[in-house]
Amino acid sequence: MPKFAYLIQAHSNFIVFKELILALQHPLVDIFIHIDKKVDIEPFKKIIDDNATYKKNAYFISDRVDVKWMGFSQVQATLHLLKYAVNNNEYSHISLISGADYPVKRIEEINDFLSKNIHSEFISFWRLSDRPTWLHKIEYYYPIDFIGIRNWKKDAFKLFFWGLFFSIRHLFPKRSFLKNIEPYGGSSWWTITGDAARFIVNFSCENTEFNNYYKYCHASDEMYFQTILLNSRFKENVFMYKEYTQWRNDCRSDEFEDNMLDEKLFNLRFIDWSGRNGFYPTVLDESDYKLILNSNCLFARKFDDKKSEKLLSMIKKNNSHE
Repeated sequence: MPKFAYLIQAHSNFIVFKELILALQHPLVDIFIHIDKKVDIEPFKKIIDDNATYKKNAYFISDRVDVKWMGFSQVQATLHLLKYAVNNNEYSHISLISGADYPVKRIEEINDFLSKNIHSEFISFWRLSDRPTWLHKIEYYYPIDFIGIRNWKKDAFKLFFWGLFFSIRHLFPKRSFLKNIEPYGGSSWWTITGDAARFIVNFSCENTEFNNYYKYCHASDEMYFQTILLNSRFKENVFMYKEYTQWRNDCRSDEFEDNMLDEKLFNLRFIDWSGRNGFYPTVLDESDYKLILNSNCLFARKFDDKKSEKLLSMIKKNNSHE
């Protein structure tokens, strides 16, 4: 029987985290957890230690990273998780989720779905050349792991630095991208095969130039893994690859960005970017319940301990009746 691994990046929302771990319990599932180095890991460990069932398949990794939002540090945390997973077992699929995610379907259904799509890579992607507003992310040096960019307008030093950076960025010489590689972008959250995960780990260890380039990009975690896979032999197995190619053929290049294919068709994650939370993905509540259930998604995000309490109960109840 195939086994499955879940990689979790968490830093808050203890209630959602506990419910997520509970929902992922299954004999064929292992869970590897990275807790942001800047926060106390003990409350998360207590959730696992207080329940004997969780101890059987949930593992905290020791290589913790101080994750900076949109920085290469998030890639590093993911790579640490991937290394733990590929070194511990042979998995059919490995899923990267956050501590603010929750499965839309029962874990048995998710396992069954992945078993029927044994060679598929579920990762959203687009060529950066098809989405010009993303090109700045690789064209300029972004020192995000040294000077955080999250909420930069609320900190005097960050406001000075990033305000100046954005105002004169167009004067900087543009970086040349890596030779013979097509840059891609997409969502941070995905489900890939164990073989693809092993390929990524090996690639990251062997390609220092590639890593050094992405250390100074904007939102590296939304490009690094897509670029590796879509420039490899695995690209033909990426879910929706043929549909994306057909879309490019049918669309005028100047219309690409206004007509991008829906992300959740690729990675099966329900994420609301409608703007209800400004620049950030929407914190879901009970008003999203029907949309989530009617989607083809395996997971949804973001959930919050307080705002999403009722929605979480509704999804749990629905899954328990199926």
